[in-house]
Amino acid sequence: MKRRHGLLADVCSGITALVILMTVALAGAGTTTAAAASSCTATLSAAATWGDRFNLHVAVTGSDTWTVTLGLKPRQSLQNSWNAKVTASGSTVTATPSGAGNNFGVTIMNGGGSNTDWPTVSCTVPGTTTPPTTPPPTTPPPSGTE
Repeated sequence: MKRRHGLLADVCSGITALVILMTVALAGAGTTTAAAASSCTATLSAAATWGDRFNLHVAVTGSDTWTVTLGLKPRQSLQNSWNAKVTASGSTVTATPSGAGNNFGVTIMNGGGSNTDWPTVSCTVPGTTTPPTTPPPTTPPPSGTE
């Protein structure tokens, strides 16, 4: 009876080792380095509001390297930001990580508009590209039959 129990333990240990080996192999299949995430999501949430401005918190998920773009509504402008590197040009506000994590905030002047008319938001991961759906041919097609 003792021998059977020992054999069962050996089989279980072997199966566990095989599962771990397969998991490691599958996790690394097709990659040469630990790749960064290829997409991200930015979520806006309300914070403090005043008559002429409002704060928004932005939470980014999916990647630690990201670019968030806010599309301001007419008459809106950026007043302040925190926990990200933020630039504004016209109606476009662009934010990238500053080393403070994946959450940051902005203060938007409403320009006489509504505090509930939030900017549009998008998130991209720099350096990611979409591969072509049809690769270009490497050799010309045959010109005829023999």
